[in-house]
Amino acid sequence: MIEIFAPYLLIVMSWNDLDPSATMQTSQALYIDGKTCIVAGEERLGLIEEDRVERLGKFQVDQIRTENSKFFCVRHQTEIQKHHPLIAEN
Repeated sequence: MIEIFAPYLLIVMSWNDLDPSATMQTSQALYIDGKTCIVAGEERLGLIEEDRVERLGKFQVDQIRTENSKFFCVRHQTEIQKHHPLIAEN
């Protein structure tokens, strides 16, 4: 078994400004370095925008105009702390 530490977490969020809490969608993916994470996030936002523009052309719905998306690349902790419960002294 091979273990790989992928320290960058890509979080993509999409929502509609008219009702953010009801329309919020998220996705996550892990990446080996920050540069790759940012490139992947930009590509994902590009695909989301292409889809939005395509739907606007077909449907002309006002709700599509208020859709919004954002991404974050978050570096994971480099050290993991183990929890050692306290042992009661007698």
